[in-house]
Amino acid sequence: MKKTLYILTLYFSATLLLSSCDGWKWDKDRDFYGMWQMTEWRDKSSGDILKTQTDGLYYCFQLGVMKFQNSNLGGSYYLSCYTHSRDSLRLDDIVEYPIDTIILPARLTEKFGTPANGRYHIDLLSDSRMILSTEEAILTFRRY
Repeated sequence: MKKTLYILTLYFSATLLLSSCDGWKWDKDRDFYGMWQMTEWRDKSSGDILKTQTDGLYYCFQLGVMKFQNSNLGGSYYLSCYTHSRDSLRLDDIVEYPIDTIILPARLTEKFGTPANGRYHIDLLSDSRMILSTEEAILTFRRY
């Protein structure tokens, strides 16, 4: 009886352990996960700094969804599904919350630095720092 109880306990423990770790195997975007604070938005052509961390711009990534938020403006934010490869990030349509209207990435260019075509190039991605570039700008982030 003790041996059977021991085997069942071991079996259920192994099942729980393996099922809880399984989510990390299918998720290739976990390097992006979390909240990223924009520390610098630099214009490529002029080299001017357009925004800094005091402007309160954040990009958040979780489960294939990207959130754009300005902490200085209150409760509204924008959501978009994204896909990424080793060196690029592409946005789908963007939804404005709480209004629930679909907008194109070009509408957020002046607010968040989103490229008009919805494509970023990933220049750097580490545990603490991310640099994204577009045709018009270089966006530097720190993990928040």
